[in-house]
Amino acid sequence: MTLKKSMGETWNKEFIHAICINKTRILKCISVLLTEKEVIFDAVSMIATFETYSKDDPERCKKDEVVLCKEFPGYSEQLSYITYRKLFMLIESCLKEVITRFEEVDRVEILNELEKAKRKWL
Repeated sequence: MTLKKSMGETWNKEFIHAICINKTRILKCISVLLTEKEVIFDAVSMIATFETYSKDDPERCKKDEVVLCKEFPGYSEQLSYITYRKLFMLIESCLKEVITRFEEVDRVEILNELEKAKRKWL
């Protein structure tokens, strides 16, 4: 098995911060933790899971990992392999910074979903 290069901690944080721009995207991100299924956010970014890749795909992650993927037209694809636990921690950290931007009802919904993910992965 070849060693997969990840983009680094700063890149991972920036990726998650770009996801946390609205409630829908945040809930999709949290859903990766709950369902272990990939999520496509837009034409540029997605979070892939073990099931996303075929068995012989060199980009396939381990069962306990996700792949943060970003690809801009004309540029190389950027991939970062992290555990589900790390993904949870990145989302939680990001939400501490942005959660106050949301209406109370949205905050409650987001935090309830995050709590479900916490029970699963921590």
